[in-house]
Amino acid sequence: MLVPVSAQARAQWRKHLPDTIFALTGFAATLAAIVWIGTHLAPDRPVWLVFLLGWIIPFSVWIYLAGITVYLNHTHPELPWFDKESEWSAYGANVLGTMHVKMPIDIFPLYTDVMAHPAHHTNVGIPVYALPEAQAELKSRFGGDVKSYTLSFAEYRRIVSACKLFDFDRTCWTDFDGNPTGPKIALRPSR
Repeated sequence: MLVPVSAQARAQWRKHLPDTIFALTGFAATLAAIVWIGTHLAPDRPVWLVFLLGWIIPFSVWIYLAGITVYLNHTHPELPWFDKESEWSAYGANVLGTMHVKMPIDIFPLYTDVMAHPAHHTNVGIPVYALPEAQAELKSRFGGDVKSYTLSFAEYRRIVSACKLFDFDRTCWTDFDGNPTGPKIALRPSR
């Protein structure tokens, strides 16, 4: 996405060039700032260690958090996935197809707010801090179709154990042998 390498993007490379230059310049400036600040704060520290502590570890933590967040909001034994565009609907994908993950402890309020994911899907323009209020409104309007759970190790293990493959014909999650591991999921509103 950063460098226009696809055939379609290459055909319109002039259109993508300003964004690419901006992003690559910003990336280079960020790395240069990390090296400059790191070597000034700890002049005896080698540059590789500055990169490790100032960029590689924080970036790795961010990638892990982003990945687990996307997984938890979109994968659950009660959530459908869609194979055919004819089965997909805005209601199905936005309300029935995402999960509100409640955190057991609200250590990072903005992160907890992001987990009110059905509200985000129904209106991506809602600021993060307003998602809990929008989620409550969504729940009051659509009731049980708006699904949620409180994150725990047991619930995480249940999700990972049950959600191996999604059977689009039977609309349920299965193990790798095709045995259902969760209920048949309705692709339409319950009301």
